[in-house]
Amino acid sequence: MYTSDYDLYIRNLSESSIFVQSRNLNYNMHQDQSTVCRVPAHSAAICVFSNIVFQQMLQNAKMRGAEELHALQKVCFIRLSFVKGWGPDYPRQDVTSTPCWLEIQLLYPLWHIDKTLPEVCFISGVDPTSIS
Repeated sequence: MYTSDYDLYIRNLSESSIFVQSRNLNYNMHQDQSTVCRVPAHSAAICVFSNIVFQQMLQNAKMRGAEELHALQKVCFIRLSFVKGWGPDYPRQDVTSTPCWLEIQLLYPLWHIDKTLPEVCFISGVDPTSIS
């Protein structure tokens, strides 16, 4: 895993597949938000979080209001499992049902949401609240 210009990349150097659920990647690939992508062994790097895509999503959410900004927080979490997948095509429906998994929380994009939320709430006359 590595970053470049606020983008996050994953490259699988192992002998087994890994599975990634990234709402940012799914949005960029025009897939359902809950899609889990299989990353084959010894594969090229894939961008699981694009800052450009996030900034577009942030601007769209800003125009729609505070609720959309709160919902955008889900884009700042990436779930990953090793060897075993999950989702509608697997017996395991949730990442927590896999033997080995992790969740990555992206603080920089969350900071951008926190910074934008008061502006939107001020315009709409609603007090900002945290969902964390």
